[in-house]
Amino acid sequence: MTETTDKTIVNVTKPLYATVGAGDAVVAAVADAVAKVRERAETTRTEVSGRVEDARERLETLRQRVTGLPSELPEWAEVREKLTVEELRRLAEEYRTSAGDRYADLAERGEETLDRVSARARSVGERAAKLAGRGTGRVEEAPVTAGEATPVEATKAPATKAPAKKAPTKTMTS
Repeated sequence: MTETTDKTIVNVTKPLYATVGAGDAVVAAVADAVAKVRERAETTRTEVSGRVEDARERLETLRQRVTGLPSELPEWAEVREKLTVEELRRLAEEYRTSAGDRYADLAERGEETLDRVSARARSVGERAAKLAGRGTGRVEEAPVTAGEATPVEATKAPATKAPAKKAPTKTMTS
C-alpha cells in the first residue's frame, strides 16, 4: 500500500475507533452506575429490614404491656366507690385552698421584694445627692493660689426688650 492509502485508511478508521472508544466509555460508566445503585439498594434493604425488625419487636413489647394493663388497673366499680361526689368535693376544696394560700404567699413575697428594691433605689438616690453636694462644695472651697486669676464679680446682663410679636396677616375671603 501506498502512503496515501494508509492516510486514507487512518482517516476513515480513526473516527470509527473514536466512536467505539466513546461507546466503551459509556458502557463502563453505566456499569459503574449500576453497580453503585445495586450496592445502595442492598444497603438500604438491609437497613430497612433491620428497622422493620426493630419496629416489630417494639410492637410486640407494646402489645404485651397493653395486654397486662387491665390487671394493673383497679376495676371501675372500685374506682367509682372510692371517688364519691363528697370525696371529689373535698379534694377540689383542698386544691382550691392550697392554690389560694400559695397565691397569697406569692403576693406577700412580691410586696416585700418591691419594698426592698424601692428602699435600695432611695438609698442610691440619697447617696448620689450627697455626692453631688460634696462635688459642688469642693469646687467652691478650692483654694486660690497666687498665680491664678483673681475672682471677678458677677454682673447682670443689661435688660433687653423682648421682640415685638407680629400681627397676624389678614386674608381676604370672597
